[in-house]
Amino acid sequence: MKALIRLSTSVFYLFVIIGLIACEQSDFKEGNKNSGLSQESYKDAFSRKAETAAPPLPLKQLACSEGLRRANAPGKTDFKELFEIVCKGKQPNERFDQLIASPYNGIGDPAVETVLNDPSNEVTRMLFAFSVAIKNPNPANVGAQTIQEYFGDGINEGNSELTIDIENKVNFPGGGSSRTIVLNYDLINANGAGIFDQRRTEVNNYLLDERVHDITLTTEYLLDASENPFYASSKSIAFTMQNEKGDGSIIVFISEMTMLNRIDPERMIVTMRDLNIGSARVLAQELNGAPSTEAPATEDVPEEDD
Repeated sequence: MKALIRLSTSVFYLFVIIGLIACEQSDFKEGNKNSGLSQESYKDAFSRKAETAAPPLPLKQLACSEGLRRANAPGKTDFKELFEIVCKGKQPNERFDQLIASPYNGIGDPAVETVLNDPSNEVTRMLFAFSVAIKNPNPANVGAQTIQEYFGDGINEGNSELTIDIENKVNFPGGGSSRTIVLNYDLINANGAGIFDQRRTEVNNYLLDERVHDITLTTEYLLDASENPFYASSKSIAFTMQNEKGDGSIIVFISEMTMLNRIDPERMIVTMRDLNIGSARVLAQELNGAPSTEAPATEDVPEEDD
C-alpha cells in the first residue's frame, strides 16, 4: 500500500512538472505572438548578432589587448610591468616577435634574456624572458595542467637548486580562472652557496577569449609579501599559444623578482638566471620528451690481456 502511495505521489509530481513545462512553452509561444516575432525570427536575430560580433584577434594581439585586463582583474597584484616587456600598448612589440620566432626546442642550452639587472644589498631586482617550443598544438590542454606543475622534481641548474611543492589546487575558483594552485618554493643552493630562502605563490590559468582555445595565460604572484623577509615581489606571466603552422605551441615566459637584504646580490642574479634556464629545459623535456643534455654514464670495460 505504501509503495502504491509513493508511486501515485511520484506520478502526481511528474504530471505537475510536465504541466509547468507545457505552460512555459505555451507562454513562450504566446509571448512570441504578442511581440510579433516567430521562433524563426528569434533564430534570425541570434544569427545576425553572431555575424556582427567582432572576429577573434590574432593570438599575439589578443595576448596584449586582453591579457593585462584578465591578469589584473582579481586585483591581487599588478602585472603591467611584465606585459610591457612584450607589448607596446595593446600591440605585440619586437621582443614578442623574437621570442615567438626563436623558442628553445630542447637542443643545447636555452636562451634566457636578462631584461633587467639591478643589484644592491637592500633591494635586488631582475626580469627574465624566454620561450619554449612544444609539440602539443592545443594550448588549452597544456594549460589544464598548470605550467608550474611540471616542476614537481624541482630545478637543478648551474650549481643552483630549487625545490617546488604544491600546497593545494582548486578548479574553477572564480574570477575567470580555470585553476588556482598554491606553490611553496625553497631555494636551497644558490650558485654553490647553501641558503635558506622560501616563498609562497598563487598561480592562475585564463582564457583570453572564450571563443579562442589557441592561447592561454598563466599568472603567478607572491603570497604573504608583507611577511616575507626574502622577497618584496615575485611574479610571472606565461602565454601558451599555437604556433603559426598549427602543429605545435610556444610558451612565452616572463618573470620578475625583487629580493631583499642580500649579502651577495650578484650571486642571486646569476642563480635566478640559471634557474630560468633550468625552467626552460624542464618544460622542453616534460612536454616534448626531449632527451637530457647530460653526458651518458660510461661503464668500466676491463682491459684484454695481450
